[in-house]
Amino acid sequence: MILLLFGGVAAHAAWHGIEVIGRTAELLVIAAILTVILTTSLLFPEFNMDNLRPALTTPLPELLRAGHGVAAFPFAETVVFLFVFPYLNRKQKLRRSVSLGLALAALVLLLVSLRNIVVLGPTLRNITYPSFQAARQISIAEIITRLEVLVAINFLSMGFIKLAVLLYASTIGTAQAFKLHSYKHLILPFMILMVILAITGFSNLPENIEFAQEIWPVYAPFFQVGIPLLTLAVAAIRKLPKRGASE
Repeated sequence: MILLLFGGVAAHAAWHGIEVIGRTAELLVIAAILTVILTTSLLFPEFNMDNLRPALTTPLPELLRAGHGVAAFPFAETVVFLFVFPYLNRKQKLRRSVSLGLALAALVLLLVSLRNIVVLGPTLRNITYPSFQAARQISIAEIITRLEVLVAINFLSMGFIKLAVLLYASTIGTAQAFKLHSYKHLILPFMILMVILAITGFSNLPENIEFAQEIWPVYAPFFQVGIPLLTLAVAAIRKLPKRGASE
């Protein structure tokens, strides 16, 4: 039932188009960033800089593997916005906006990672949701506590934005591939398929984590890099002058 309600809200946003999703994201993303800043500030008393030691000791193969994993999830997933870019009304600002968005996302994720490391230390590797556990450490005069609810709200709000964009992009792409007049009648069946996959894809949370860490970085580049490059190559070939026309 929770998945159906969550998917129904995302489907409602996708039905009304990318402008509604974008305006909603403006508010939710700002709220998420402010939440990160607030929780990080309140955790200052819990910071232990010794948890950053030893530094620069990770073997190069392991470092490259971790870097590839971060590139595949979440940064390369922004390839989905290729379905959104054609509908922008100010395309001249596209490159600047995308660059600033990626830089801001990287900065926020770096801040969250450093905060979790200096607060949780070696126990970090044994915790499924480090940000949630770090926020539990906040206790100001035993009055300001239980702020992990803010982290949970962030998870849900950002998950909603991601789901809405993915649902919109998948239905738009399918409609274009099959030359349909509208994408809207695809939203409900696609949403139902997403809910079914969410229920049947994994039996438990460890399976989900293992897939994200071990399989996704190998599986995803075909869709994130391979297909876009193939599409770009086909578009470039189509722009070449035909032999008969040049003669």
